[in-house]
Amino acid sequence: MSKVIDVEELQERLRGLDAQIAKLTESLKTAKIKRAAWAELLELATPNHNGTRPVRSTLGPTDAVVAYLHDHPGASAAQIVAGVLDSVERGAADPRKNLYQTVLNLKNRGVIEEYEIGLLRLRR
Repeated sequence: MSKVIDVEELQERLRGLDAQIAKLTESLKTAKIKRAAWAELLELATPNHNGTRPVRSTLGPTDAVVAYLHDHPGASAAQIVAGVLDSVERGAADPRKNLYQTVLNLKNRGVIEEYEIGLLRLRR
């Protein structure tokens, strides 16, 4: 004995499933937004490797490097990267590599100079 299913009934079932999928998709988007916000709050509340809390900044990599060298002349590239890594905007896949490249670009443009081996300062 086979049961015959009406085409209209199948269409109704498909519409019902489409509605469920739309609701679940919207719930997933909402959950992802909440998760990102909570992760950011957790990051701000958790001490970093220096035992201090990261300071939120709107500085991009270039401004952050220049500001750091203004306050810490004679810093090495590694010190600069470590000093600004937690406060710079996060957009790059590898923020550390991006900061090293920013230091190199500023050096090549003449904004900063190496005055002793490995020690950098703003060009006067």
